This record gives sequence, C-alpha cells and structure tokens, in this order.
Amino acid sequence: MTLQFRANIYFTNDGITQGIAQWCKDQATVRLQMAFHLNEGALNEEPILNQVKNNGAEWEGRFFVTEENALIIDDFFTQISSLWHFATTTIDGNTSYMDLHFCRNDENKPCHAPHRKKETDPLPTGDVYPVFKPPSGSHDTYPVGAIVWYPNVGDQLYINTYPNNPYAPGVYGWDVYNP
Repeated sequence: MTLQFRANIYFTNDGITQGIAQWCKDQATVRLQMAFHLNEGALNEEPILNQVKNNGAEWEGRFFVTEENALIIDDFFTQISSLWHFATTTIDGNTSYMDLHFCRNDENKPCHAPHRKKETDPLPTGDVYPVFKPPSGSHDTYPVGAIVWYPNVGDQLYINTYPNNPYAPGVYGWDVYNP
C-alpha cells in the first residue's frame, strides 16, 4: 500500500512576496529525501511532480511514498495547512487544494475518498475582505458590522457584534459571516 500526496495551491500576494511556493517545493524535496533515505533501496517508480509555477504564484506537487512513510507526509500536510491563509482561488476560478490518498491497489491509483483533504474556502478571502489584524490601540478597534477574514479560526469570514472590539474572532464579539 502506498500514500499519494496531491496539491495545487495558488497564493495570495502576501504568499508570493514571502516565497511560500518555493518553501513548499523545498519542504517536499526534504520530505521525499527523508522517506527514501529511511527506506534505502526503495524506488519511487511513479513520477514526482514538485514545481513552482507562475513566478511563485502557484505550487504543484504530486508524489507517492510507502505506507511506512505516512507520518513524514502527514506532517508535511499539517505544515502546509498551517500556511493555508496564503492560499487563494485565482481570478480564473481555479481552486487551491491538497489531499492525501491511501492507494490500496497494485496500480497506485488513489482511493475514491481522501485520507485528508484541504481546499480553499469558496467565500471571498482576504483579497476581498481585510484580514483580521490585532488592534494596536483604541484608535483601530473594530466597529460593529466590520467584516474580516480570519484564517486562524476556521479559515472564514467573521462579522463584529461588539462595539470597539479589540478581540480576535473566536475570542469575543464575532460571529461567522455568510454573505
């Protein structure tokens, strides 16, 4: 049995500026080297795709590892998930996604249901609504009705219900916003 990792992630301007696509590529390379070093003599006969595209606006990765290396790839999935606030849906409507599949056949075809899956939220992101920033003082607290995108809690939009709110979504005074 093998594990297939697949991802095609489009990045926000902040993600491009911070080189997140290159980071993903570098980390995937390290993880694959670890996996095959731990299983010396194992061959990955399936093609590996690990590339930065569109000047850092996109990263695409596709590769297989043995089940014994599932923790290495699971950890990689978790690391990328922690940076998901840099993922976006492009103007062309392409959706960022990442998934892991166990392959329980001799053809290395993924199972129908992924083991883990991550996609961009179809709601407008920080490109449309501002990303929540902690206020630095009373002059920039959030008024009632302010709508922010907050990737740290549910990766979704929130609307403020508390006057002059200094708190983050998930702490106090914010409700999930569904336009």
